[in-house]
Amino acid sequence: MTGAALIVCAAEDAAAGDLARRLAPDCLIVTPPDLSRAGWTYAGDPALRRGVADDGPFTVVDLCGVVTRLVAIESSQLPHVRAVDREYVAAEETAFLRAWLRGLPVPVINPPVPMSLSGPMWQPVQWAAFAAGLGIDTLAAQQVGGRTRAAPDTHLFGPEPGDHRVVVCGRGVLRGPGLDDRYLTQTQQLAAAADVPYLTAYFRHDRLSGVDTWPAPTEPEVLDLVAAELRNEPAGFRPPVAGRTSSVGSR
Repeated sequence: MTGAALIVCAAEDAAAGDLARRLAPDCLIVTPPDLSRAGWTYAGDPALRRGVADDGPFTVVDLCGVVTRLVAIESSQLPHVRAVDREYVAAEETAFLRAWLRGLPVPVINPPVPMSLSGPMWQPVQWAAFAAGLGIDTLAAQQVGGRTRAAPDTHLFGPEPGDHRVVVCGRGVLRGPGLDDRYLTQTQQLAAAADVPYLTAYFRHDRLSGVDTWPAPTEPEVLDLVAAELRNEPAGFRPPVAGRTSSVGSR
């Protein structure tokens, strides 16, 4: 691997800790208090951007990839800042980090969007309508007057025990044993259209039943999948994953 993987996460994020151990020693961790360290710089040329982790300063050219596990910087994550200033500092650091992460010449899992530092935080009904708009059979969307909207059974959209799942991370993929290729194709289509390289799609009765854009990298196979993408290892299938291990929007 050329360069270190950068993990941006909360200090108490156990899944991030598992991933850091999997990537060690080529790994840097940045938590919200680190963003207050002197030395962070933004430049229009991403290669000139600099950051500071607990281990010291780094530049973008020192990195092989980034994993972002924060939606935003929360005021409660900045105990070193005066209480009266925490909301303001949290908002400013969120805006700075969003800009800093955009356009990097390395994989960013998942890239920031205007309302989140780590991909869209859509509600199940939004994912259902988005997927149906791509032509993916979905449990909770229907066509009305040529437009896709939520169906009355929207509550059905959400993973349940026994659902089939497919996990994608960039070019790599995990899927349950014997799972049809069309589920893989649909998951990759969904990830590409939403610009979310790392997600889990769930399927029930041949229809999409849920989406998770924050699958916790705790299982060995999922850790390997993320590590392979960050290390730019050859794409391909990883060992199969059976059953369900995480919920939509799990943290």
